[in-house]
Amino acid sequence: MDPVIKELTSLGGWSEALRFLEASPANFVTTVTYPDREPAPETTARIVVLGQNRKTGFFHLPKHADRDQIHYFCRMLLNNKKAGGNMDLPGFLQDFAGHLRDKTNLEDISNHIIASVAELFDAEGASILLLDDERGVLRFVSTFSHKMGVSRGLSGVEISLDEGIAGWVARNQQPELVPDAARDVRFNADIDERTDYETRDMMAAPIILGDELLGVLEVVNGRSRGFSRWDLPSFSVVAAVVAIFMEKAQLSLQKRRVRSAEDKAEIASSVLHNIGNVINSVNVACSLMESKLEHSRLDKLIMALNLMQDHIADLPGFFADNPKGKMLPEFLFRLQGQMEDERDNMLEEIRKVSNKAQLMQDIIETQQTISKVGSAEAHDLIQIVEEALTVQKTNLNANNITVVKDFHTDRPVRGLKSKMVHTLINLIKNGQEAMLDTPEGERVLKLMTDEGDNGKVYLTIQDTGTGMTQGTLDRLFTHGFTTKKDGHGFGLASCAQIMSEMGGSIEAKSDGPGKGSSFILSFPTMAR
Repeated sequence: MDPVIKELTSLGGWSEALRFLEASPANFVTTVTYPDREPAPETTARIVVLGQNRKTGFFHLPKHADRDQIHYFCRMLLNNKKAGGNMDLPGFLQDFAGHLRDKTNLEDISNHIIASVAELFDAEGASILLLDDERGVLRFVSTFSHKMGVSRGLSGVEISLDEGIAGWVARNQQPELVPDAARDVRFNADIDERTDYETRDMMAAPIILGDELLGVLEVVNGRSRGFSRWDLPSFSVVAAVVAIFMEKAQLSLQKRRVRSAEDKAEIASSVLHNIGNVINSVNVACSLMESKLEHSRLDKLIMALNLMQDHIADLPGFFADNPKGKMLPEFLFRLQGQMEDERDNMLEEIRKVSNKAQLMQDIIETQQTISKVGSAEAHDLIQIVEEALTVQKTNLNANNITVVKDFHTDRPVRGLKSKMVHTLINLIKNGQEAMLDTPEGERVLKLMTDEGDNGKVYLTIQDTGTGMTQGTLDRLFTHGFTTKKDGHGFGLASCAQIMSEMGGSIEAKSDGPGKGSSFILSFPTMAR
């Protein structure tokens, strides 16, 4: 049975559309809007919304899906059968819609999708390859396999558009079934050799959004049976579903970039505000110094010296017989004390100006660090830790702080080295300052690296310092927030911004005041 598909606009409205849907279980309606009232579940299952998923219970396709894609989709919903068994395509789509709506972590959604695709087609593995049009390559960005180690081995691997089944599918923009990979001249065995895997059969379909090719979806090695040509239409529908996810991922990335730009603008505004406050303090200090110079006792000293100069020929007689001469020594002694006070006051104001100038420099350097743009390259995290410790070595030694290193991974991490060094220096400095009130002999700064199950590398910087309350932890990475008397509140905020820009994260933990603190940094890694 073939579906009968009509657009909402051709039916004149939802009242007529619902009557059309109720007339036959083979009738489907396509629309870009949702009904003004909730239809019965059986009816809802035959309403196909074209566009981004904004409401659960409805099926969705990309906004620019063509008539053939819509027809395939509706036919699969109607028949829900494939050769050799039942395929729960509606269940997959409903599950996908729920996760797309409820989950905010796109990485989790991607992992869930690719595992569900493998389960849907009873395949040993599945992969999403993203197109890099400028470089002419496809890159594995999400993989699932029942065989241990394959997913990690494929992560980040790139293949040329001129090679392999995936390259052929991308170039021709049509799905393909390969029942015997070893005999297909297009098959590239290099990937199997890299992962110690044997591909028997596979399906691949282009992931297309509108007129734009985004990548390729693959499934490999049917487990209970091989893939058949009857699987291709439903596989193409699933590829269209993946296109919806990738559209959401692109929108999410754009939103993050906008938020990043807004954050930087907010930081820049705060920087200008803080510098303005510092400049006001400098102006006040300069005005005080100017006023003190105008009313300085220096003119009194000059008068006394001039008086002595007038009697230079007979100074003993001047001091012994002249009333002014008799008073001059006592006057000079008093003047000495007054001028010493003036000197101390002037030096104090100069120190204030110097400190304020240094504070302005710190604020500007922090903003410059946040604003720097660089390429994400592979770096040895342990080497970066050692460099940061070297910079802080003098202060660590001066404060009698014991440094403990506990490294459990040497896997390269991805990011801009200057930003990573800046972040670690800031955190090490914070850790040693937090331990200044800790008794000597108990001041320990511990740095630990480890690799998580998710493939990310973690660095923990742990101190035995003053610790933090939950209220402080909640505000710790907020721009302008500081617990230091002379702090400007940009250090930890910049660290959080830097880690986010590099695709990592930073988290602070403490069991409370007096119980020390830990900062846990996660870094994106390079493919092995």
